[in-house]
Amino acid sequence: DALGSASAVDLDDASADDASRSPEAVVVRIRRRLGLGIAVADSSLRAVFDELHATLTRAIGKLAEDIYSSGSRFAIELIQNADDNDYAPGVAARFHLKATRDYVWTSNNELGFGPDHVKALCTVGGSTKHRTAQDAARARIGRKGIGFKSVFKVSDEPHVLSVGTGFRFKFNALRQLGYIAPEWLSNLDHLPEPIGTDGETHFYLPLKHQ
Repeated sequence: DALGSASAVDLDDASADDASRSPEAVVVRIRRRLGLGIAVADSSLRAVFDELHATLTRAIGKLAEDIYSSGSRFAIELIQNADDNDYAPGVAARFHLKATRDYVWTSNNELGFGPDHVKALCTVGGSTKHRTAQDAARARIGRKGIGFKSVFKVSDEPHVLSVGTGFRFKFNALRQLGYIAPEWLSNLDHLPEPIGTDGETHFYLPLKHQ
C-alpha cells in the first residue's frame, strides 16, 4: 500500500510540523489508523487483520445499501450538508448540483474541509456537527457522518475535492475498507469538470451502471 508507506501523523498533535499535517499526510494517517499499509510479519495476526477488515467492509457496505430505500436520498444529504457548512462572514451560501447520465457533480462555496471533517467521513456515525441551543430545533439530516454513506447507493467511487484547503481524495467501495478508507488523488486529469481556484468544495460521484 503506497499511501501507507509514509510516516505516521497524529491528527491531534498540534506540535506536528506543516509537512506532516498536510492534507495528503492526514489521509495517509487515517489509512494507517484503519490498519492499512502496516506490515504484519506474523501470518496469524495478518489473517486476523484481513478477516476483521473483510467483516467490517461487508457490514458497512450493507449499511450503505440499506440505510435509505431511495437512491436519490444522497442528493438531500449533500444539500443539507451544504446548509450546515461554515461560510466566510458576509458570504451567502451557494450550492450547485449537476447530474448527467454518467456522474453527479456538486459545488459549494463553504470554507473548506479540515482534518476533522475528513475524519468524520471516514467513520460510521462520526460528525463535526454539534447541536447548540440556537439550532437545536433544526432537523439536520446530514448531521451524522453516517449520512454521507448514502452516496454509495449510486457511486462506488465518490470523490471529495476541497480546493480551498487542499484536500482531494476518494473512496473506493470495491476495495478493502473502501467505504471509510480515503485514497489520495495525486492526479485529477480524469475529472469531468474543472475544479477552479476559487476555493469551492466539490463532490464528484461517478454513477454505477447496472
